Amino acid sequence: MNQESGLGVEYLEEENPERLFALPYDTIREGLKLVMEQTMRLRITGEENIPETGGAIIVCNHTDYLDVPIQAVSSPRKLHFLGKAELFEPEKELKEFLDSLPFAEGPLSAIFRPLIEGIASLYGIVHREALKQLGGIPVDRDHRGPTARETLKYFQELEEFLIGLLKQGEVLSIFPEGTRSRTGIMGPFKPMTAGLAVKAGVPIIPCGINGAFRLSTPGALLSGELFRREIFFNVGSAIHPEQYPQEDPKRAARMITEDLEKQVFALSQHAERRKEGRLKTEPS
Repeated sequence: MNQESGLGVEYLEEENPERLFALPYDTIREGLKLVMEQTMRLRITGEENIPETGGAIIVCNHTDYLDVPIQAVSSPRKLHFLGKAELFEPEKELKEFLDSLPFAEGPLSAIFRPLIEGIASLYGIVHREALKQLGGIPVDRDHRGPTARETLKYFQELEEFLIGLLKQGEVLSIFPEGTRSRTGIMGPFKPMTAGLAVKAGVPIIPCGINGAFRLSTPGALLSGELFRREIFFNVGSAIHPEQYPQEDPKRAARMITEDLEKQVFALSQHAERRKEGRLKTEPS
């Protein structure tokens, strides 16, 4: 997938002979949930709408870095998250910072630089494998291969990998806005999520988060706002792709995307008040 970093499909599919965590995923999630419930005012509704078995896609508005752990502790099943590739390579940013320091090329750099870079590289490996074992999937959103064909191949391989996960019965979490909101207002959804659901034949579970905007900032932590503000995570009723026009997958994907935007926005404002889905099957 990422030609420069090596975070491609091969990286995701390779086996890890040594686990970084001896504890099972469920134990880690329950521990994180206990900490968050004891320190934050987190309110969760509708988690019973997440299917017990089978592939599914969780869709939500993206307000803050906290959205990911909030989803993880709210789901009774392991979630696989898409994340920008930079999150999986923190050592690159650290090395760039070292290069910007005044003494980066000084006489002592020959002594200390290899040591610091070695520590940074080790941290990167641990950080990357931790994210992978906890369900993280790196995505290079601005990938540019040496040729247009290589660029297309990257995104085709990514799509095939995600569809394979869904068909294996895994649950995938996607933020269709493509990035965190800079204003707190939900942005337009990209159609990739609907296309994956149509091709994999899995339901989409709309969700909404309210109250987490900019809560992962140092200011929110130091002021205590992180622990005072109430956060709502509402899980809605499933949207089933087979209820949309089957003869035209692109049209179905557009319709699903439009309906997802409406449901996610509503769920980000209040909990779903109906047990049944709001949508009606449109005649094809």
